[in-house]
Amino acid sequence: MTKNRVQFQPGLSMAEFMDRYGSDDKCGAALIESRWPDRFACPACGCGESSSFPARGGCTSNAPQSKNKVAALKLMRHLGVCYKTAWLVKHKLMEVMREREDSRQLDGRVEIDDA
Repeated sequence: MTKNRVQFQPGLSMAEFMDRYGSDDKCGAALIESRWPDRFACPACGCGESSSFPARGGCTSNAPQSKNKVAALKLMRHLGVCYKTAWLVKHKLMEVMREREDSRQLDGRVEIDDA
């Protein structure tokens, strides 16, 4: 089976992303630069008087947190490593968690939610 080109396309690692967009100021500057590479110009009259965004709380550049399992592909993108390395890291972490929880035994009424 061949690799999916879309899923394995090059991109930024989490470290590179945070370096470029890790603060509201960096994110805002990158957004302005990508939207208006020369300078801001009003679409109606062409003047450059309004050269900043209204205060809206800035860009959210926090990394998304997952409540459930992290896929090796997602880990690959976050760490900036190859898929094989991400898969290995994931499985090593899962093994350490399993070993840590092995000695604990549930007692009493145990309920499991399918969600």
